[in-house]
Parts: sequence; structure tokens; C-alpha cells
Amino acid sequence: MVGHKYAIRDLLEAMILHTDNDAAALIAKQVNSANFENMFEGLGMKAPEFGDADFQISADEFARILRTLHNGPLFSLDNSEFALNSLTRSAYINDLVKYIPPNVQIAHKFGKRKVMVDTEQFHESGIVYLNDQAYVVCIMTEGKDPS
Repeated sequence: MVGHKYAIRDLLEAMILHTDNDAAALIAKQVNSANFENMFEGLGMKAPEFGDADFQISADEFARILRTLHNGPLFSLDNSEFALNSLTRSAYINDLVKYIPPNVQIAHKFGKRKVMVDTEQFHESGIVYLNDQAYVVCIMTEGKDPS
């Protein structure tokens, strides 16, 4: 809503839980670019340019981000817990989650985008918590049939 003030945590939850790209854009306007680049550097990755719609990340790199959230070396414990808690409450339950038993917790995020007129990418990654263990799962697909 134009002229409304939002708390960063509220925007983060909207971005994570509901894949709200407007919330992501508002957050990006507030991010210190040096801190952003340092975070990626700490992960051994090249930081994306702000606004780069073609930025791509590998399954290994995304898994590294999830492991970092779980283990907490780059983020404060409070921020890591906030992010993981938000990821466990994601509104998207159509793909990976539907194959996980309801008693098993999963912190996950999905994304999809059209890369050509007839080709889409769909990705879903997460941390599955099972029997006091954490497993990272990254699925990245591309094809003409979104199903």
C-alpha cells in the first residue's frame, strides 16, 4: 500500500510465506549493498546485481544457503531462527511438501519463472527435519510442461 510503513520482518514473512515479490522489492531498497555482497562472499558465492532478473543459482549454492541458515555461521541465531521458522510456515504445499508426512517438519521455498515463451523453470528446496537429523533437498527443473 503506497504511503504505508512496513516492518522488515513483516516484509520478510510476506516474501517467504507468500512469495510476495513486492515485499522482496521493498526489502531490496533497504539492503546495504556492501553487507549483501559480504554475505554472498562469506558463502563463497558471487553476489547478484540488484534488479538482475536473470541471476541464477545452482542447487549446490542454494543448499549452501540453507545449511548456513541451519548452522548459523553467517547470521545471528535470532535471524536464522526467524528465517527457518518462516520457511516452515510457507503457504506453498503443492509439491515437495505433499510427499513429506505431516508429522515431519520442512523449512522450504519454491520459485518458478518463465525462461522462454514455452519453457518454465520450477525449483523447490528445503531442510527436512527427520529423526533429529536435518536433510537438505534441492530440486531444480526446467521444461515445456510445468506439471
